[in-house]
Amino acid sequence: MGTQIQAQCPDQALFCGYEGFGEQLNLTAPHLIENIHLNYLRSGACGIETNTFSANGIVMGEYGIGEDSKVYEIARRGAEIGAGAARSFAVKNPGEYFVGGSIGPSTKLPGLGHIGFKEMAAAYRPQVEGLMDGGADILLVETCQDILQVKCLLYVIGEVFAVKGEALPVMVSLTLQQNGAMLVGTDIAAIAAILNDYEIVTSIGFNCALGPFELEKHVETLCRATNKLVSAMPNAGLPENVHGKTVYRLTPDEYAGFISRFVSKYGVNIAGGCCGTTPAHIEKAAAVLAGVKPAARLNEIEPSVSSVYNAWSKKQEPRPFIIGERANANGSKAFRELLLKQDYDAMLAVAKNQQNGGAHALDLCVAYVGRDEIKDMNEVSKRFASAVNLPLVIDSTSPEVIETALMNHGGKCIINSINLEDGGGKLRIVSAMAKKFNASLIALTIDEEGMAKTVEKKLAVAKRIYDICVNEFLVAPHDLIFDPLTFTIGSGDDTLRDSAMETIEAIKMIKGALPGVNTSLGISNVSFGLKPKIREIINSVFLKHCIEAGLDMAIINPAGFLAYHRIEKDDLGMVENLIFNRRNGENDPLLDMLKYFDKKMSEGAYGPDAPDAAQNLKLSPAEKLSKMVIDGDRKGLEEAVEKLSAEMKPLEIINGPLIDAMKKVGELFGAGIMQLPFVLQSAEVMKRAVGILEAKMEKASYEKAGKMVLATVAGDVHDIGKNLVDIILTNNGFEVYNIGIKIPVEEMIVACEKNGANVMGMSGLLVRSTEVMRENLLELERRGKRYDVVLGGAALTRRFVEEDLAKLYGGRVFYAEDAFSGLMILKNICSGGPAAGGGSVKRSSAKPVNAIAGIKINAAACEPRVSSPADIPAVPFLGRRVIKNIDPAEVYPFINKTTLFRGQWQYRRGNMQKNEYDRLIAETVEPLFTRLTQKCRAEGLFELGAVYGYYKCVSAGETVRIFDPEDENKILAEFGFPRQKVKNGLSIADFISPESSGVKDVMGLLAVTAGKKAGAEIKKLYSGDNYKDYLHLHGLSVEMAEALTEYMHLLIRKEMGIIDENALDNQAIVRQKYRGSRYSFGYPACPDLAMQKELFNILDPGEIDVELTESFEMTPEQSTTAIIIHHPDAKYFAV
Repeated sequence: MGTQIQAQCPDQALFCGYEGFGEQLNLTAPHLIENIHLNYLRSGACGIETNTFSANGIVMGEYGIGEDSKVYEIARRGAEIGAGAARSFAVKNPGEYFVGGSIGPSTKLPGLGHIGFKEMAAAYRPQVEGLMDGGADILLVETCQDILQVKCLLYVIGEVFAVKGEALPVMVSLTLQQNGAMLVGTDIAAIAAILNDYEIVTSIGFNCALGPFELEKHVETLCRATNKLVSAMPNAGLPENVHGKTVYRLTPDEYAGFISRFVSKYGVNIAGGCCGTTPAHIEKAAAVLAGVKPAARLNEIEPSVSSVYNAWSKKQEPRPFIIGERANANGSKAFRELLLKQDYDAMLAVAKNQQNGGAHALDLCVAYVGRDEIKDMNEVSKRFASAVNLPLVIDSTSPEVIETALMNHGGKCIINSINLEDGGGKLRIVSAMAKKFNASLIALTIDEEGMAKTVEKKLAVAKRIYDICVNEFLVAPHDLIFDPLTFTIGSGDDTLRDSAMETIEAIKMIKGALPGVNTSLGISNVSFGLKPKIREIINSVFLKHCIEAGLDMAIINPAGFLAYHRIEKDDLGMVENLIFNRRNGENDPLLDMLKYFDKKMSEGAYGPDAPDAAQNLKLSPAEKLSKMVIDGDRKGLEEAVEKLSAEMKPLEIINGPLIDAMKKVGELFGAGIMQLPFVLQSAEVMKRAVGILEAKMEKASYEKAGKMVLATVAGDVHDIGKNLVDIILTNNGFEVYNIGIKIPVEEMIVACEKNGANVMGMSGLLVRSTEVMRENLLELERRGKRYDVVLGGAALTRRFVEEDLAKLYGGRVFYAEDAFSGLMILKNICSGGPAAGGGSVKRSSAKPVNAIAGIKINAAACEPRVSSPADIPAVPFLGRRVIKNIDPAEVYPFINKTTLFRGQWQYRRGNMQKNEYDRLIAETVEPLFTRLTQKCRAEGLFELGAVYGYYKCVSAGETVRIFDPEDENKILAEFGFPRQKVKNGLSIADFISPESSGVKDVMGLLAVTAGKKAGAEIKKLYSGDNYKDYLHLHGLSVEMAEALTEYMHLLIRKEMGIIDENALDNQAIVRQKYRGSRYSFGYPACPDLAMQKELFNILDPGEIDVELTESFEMTPEQSTTAIIIHHPDAKYFAV
């Protein structure tokens, strides 16, 4: 609507002095707005949006017209104009047309603390009322950048619906950054978790900011993640500033092609356009969609909760979903003292420690006698929402306190708790609140008679609560989390002797009788009143049996829990006798257990001076080290490693007791006996032990045998197995590019191409990581890649790899049982030997899953190959062009801030805590960047210029011949590009059509500069001893030249017509997520700087004041040159 209003060039008097506020035309020029609506209807649109995008009290308040009556009037008139246009059009064009009441964002984001929830709600209420009264058919909440703003608007809409006694469909359309997250950081999985169960939401989708190319993968992800209707309304490409005007270059045909694919391939239900889309775009889209039905969607929906940023499935494998309990003023003295001191930073640290310890959600309770709980919850929940990446469990008995937290948190929260103590009055209040904010509910089995103690009573209360929540308030069953209560079995109270057993049985009964619900327990209640060490053992054993009964969630302190597998057999027997109230005659299992543990403690067991368990058991050094890893015990680790090193070589220790220990950890994890926090403890000990041994390991004397890119797959944070593979391979002569944890397959591909590796190793500990590996193989296949892929991890099996994964991928897939299997695989791949050869390592299980029998693998498999010649793009001209006076503001977005801040300016984290470093960047460095860039633009310090051109060319061996644009038979220059000194090594010339083909290729040449003025100012600052300013301006000018190069590279790709494979954010540019490559002389792929002379002869950069020195360096320093290759296989490499 905005761009169409601008296109009409309305008289400025119509805006009544409110420049830029197009909604004013609803009152002063309704005919103009109606005509825009009619143009879209004539083009084939079946839905139109009202001209009310900014008709809210916040935006209008900035114009001085934010009164409720004025907001209501403009919103109502906007809806009336739209409805009138639809009616008049339908008279001659019978059909179904609808009017979407546009509700856009304001200038303030509640998620960033710009405005309070209630203030924002009040500002939007008259807009919603006006749209409904004016005749809107749908309410369209659009262009949302903050998920808390979305929840606020849904809250307002729900309240207006309730008052009016009627409801309209509600569409929610969000705006994403190129990284697939909203501005505040909410990813698509979190968006789905937050919005999927909102009853009033009809559709979820995306609009604005991105063109259809950039939006496509995010649309595909959303279509899998939601059961709602999906909408897609992208821009007509990305905006460009052309002579001071915003231009969107995507043609109607191009646009319609994307929209058609969104519907037919991914299952989009509602398609339309945003910025830059004209009636012509809509007409073409409507034509191609005629008769097209949305594809059936294969939803991958897991009931989840979420932080503001990410989602967590309620169904964790292995169970349980852990709710951290330490941020509780009632349950933790330490947290309570921090609350009393109002030490919010320390309270955040408590939360983050639980996150690091393995919690999946965070219980927050700030209730304390004598304090204002609402005020405290307001202060703490706001901080937790923005700074803690865990879903929030709001622990309070006060509906007002619960609502306060819900109004501060954009994620999908859990409310703890509801019950029937008062017959259901408060339960109904909180259930309505949960439905309004789409929160999950923990329901305690308490009724008017008190806490349910028997299985039958617990089940009966659960059924009553279920009936009210699900049937009366329409709460989704998966949003009900029943806590069947547990009582202490350590008090001696005869009425509680069977209470643990009753709770375990109740879990089974509730799960069986009420399908879809979840269960949770506050585990530590079972041992209340006993000594800490005994409590640890009881809690662990009780949790184990509850999980076996079906328990989904547990409220525990993940960092302070005893691993079940570490409990001694006799201890376990005593505790299980107590839990299951097993009696032999007149014996009392509680007294028996207390006597047993008292005796052990009197003998020194469990106390601070207790002898090391491994010493007690008189284990060998190897067995002791293995047990220390399994137990996650660091005490005496270095001594144990040193002692064992006297008997075994470092590699033997790693391959023996350490690997065996981690295998055992994997078995315990897979069996559900060892929970994730303890796996991480074992991994830490393993990493430390390997670190001690690594210093003792000597690398093999022969040359690097091959290259491998190694990563833990996306969503998995475990790196011990991967790092072990890295160490073993590296010290056996292989070059390993270990690129980290949580790595998407796109980054693995980039790393392989950049480093010339043709073996890709994927590691993962979690069960879900095997599914990620499946998706990665599908993506490799989709892209036509043919790396040798090695898969490893505790959750993988040979059968799964061979029977499930191999068929998905046309390349070769190997299963590595352990690090040394991986070593044997790499040796055989790169030597050309039989892939499954056992050699001297019996443990090796390497086998090419889909290799053809009898075909040997040769060493060339370790090197990349260039595919067949690419289609040669048509270029807009041949020869050179000069561009001067480029506006720095157009180039600033291309600056790589990470390189600038950390590399050039050297603001590095060092020993700072992450939150301290983030604060430094936000409060010091970003403002500095803004001030300096504004200063440079205002003072004209950057004189940006570029000369570029397109030239016909061919290759002959390692030589590329450039032809004169005025005489295509005349050779203008020749570039020599050296070849890698390996078999099938690359040369840049490989990416140019060979002379023998008879077809001339095309390449781009480029030279840019930031100008001489910046260099002069830098010298002035240095000579004036202004070293800090010198550093900042020098760094910015260097990165400015690089940013200008990327700016021009983008222009060249657009003019070549290869922009459809481009990614435009800085991270994507760094990772070369675009077609072709940009090379510069003096860098690894073309190291001969002397070639600059030929390039200068062709382009004549002297016209932009760039000169070449005798040593072929450029002046000014802030200048670059490049050659642009369009071939899809062209990527960075080193000769």
